[in-house]
Amino acid sequence: MQAWKGKGAVEDCAGKLQETCRGGFQIESGGEGSERQCRSAGSCPRCLHYLECSKGVFLSSMNYVITILTNKQTKLRAILTYLDRAYLLKRREPSIEDTTRDQFRDLIFNDATLKPKIIDGTYDLLLADRQGHMPDHAMFGDAIKMLHTLQVYSSFESIMLARSQEFIMAWADKECAARELPDYVAESVKLMDVEMKRCDQFNLDLSTRRDLLTKLEDLLIDRKEAELSK
Repeated sequence: MQAWKGKGAVEDCAGKLQETCRGGFQIESGGEGSERQCRSAGSCPRCLHYLECSKGVFLSSMNYVITILTNKQTKLRAILTYLDRAYLLKRREPSIEDTTRDQFRDLIFNDATLKPKIIDGTYDLLLADRQGHMPDHAMFGDAIKMLHTLQVYSSFESIMLARSQEFIMAWADKECAARELPDYVAESVKLMDVEMKRCDQFNLDLSTRRDLLTKLEDLLIDRKEAELSK
């Protein structure tokens, strides 16, 4: 299969959609053309490769797309501001930010194929950082920002906490068996400090910080109390 880059495919698709609408600004015909173009992607080798690519490459492409989307909102907002604001406010229409966010979330993030790639790719970056070799801190920060923007952070939080529990238990079992009590306690404190600093650095929710700290205390200390007191 031919090599594929996310940015190139996005630009190619955007060009074809632009051609669809070039004949005039008609929402109905433009929408139908867009739908046909997007549906045809299912049989496109580049799109199939896109869906099969690594979670890291996929997440990078997602961050690229949502960055473009956010930039386009600025232009759309300027156009809407030029309209009769009193009329728009009177009708209580949703903002362009709300509309764009909701459509992106419903059509992209909540897709059964794409959603696991986004969540798993984000957690894989966190796990890589725990193992001391995160490839791209900026990508992880952008992924967390994207989850907040789409108001779907809770989808990541629940999975992240469940997998973090597995990570902490495995870490505690290994370190407790290999170290004396003073060293184990010192390393446990270091781990808790690193985890809390990561929460602050990447703007993870306060609920994540709280629940993660509780798991660290329970699994590192309380769960190992019998072994540590021997």
